[in-house]
Amino acid sequence: QEEYSEEHLENEDHDEYQDESDDEFDDEFDEEFDEEFDDEFDEEFDEKNEDQHDIDGDNDNDKESEDEDGTDENIEEGDKNHDESEEYGYTAKGEFIETDGKEKKCVTHVDCYDQREPQQWCILKEDQSWTDKGCFCDEKKLSCVIERKSAGKLQYAYCAPQQGWNCLYD
Repeated sequence: QEEYSEEHLENEDHDEYQDESDDEFDDEFDEEFDEEFDDEFDEEFDEKNEDQHDIDGDNDNDKESEDEDGTDENIEEGDKNHDESEEYGYTAKGEFIETDGKEKKCVTHVDCYDQREPQQWCILKEDQSWTDKGCFCDEKKLSCVIERKSAGKLQYAYCAPQQGWNCLYD
């Protein structure tokens, strides 16, 4: 049994050495495999998802073509203005409110530049605010209108004042 014990001890030492070298080999193999797999996966993922970052369909990878200010450098000046008018929209939305304002026909915003809010709207209540358009020419109605938010809802009215306009205090 002593022989077995010594032999067994020798085998244990050998097994311990073998385990250490196996661990080193496994670690090296794992690192190599991980790097290889990651690279392969990244390439495959990029190929599959290449079109998803191209928002406008012009194959320019929009995320990379954005300037520091977050705008797409490929948009021309005319496009910016066009997008801006679409974003802000010069068509009155929300509910029409009948006021003392009278309808004034228009073709461009210049036709409305000297108009004001309706007399009944000149003092906003706590839950009301103006939109940033002022009095503008509604593209569909071709009339000068003004918008406000009242309790979170959009409203609009004509903005050509009646004669002798004075602000009405409630």
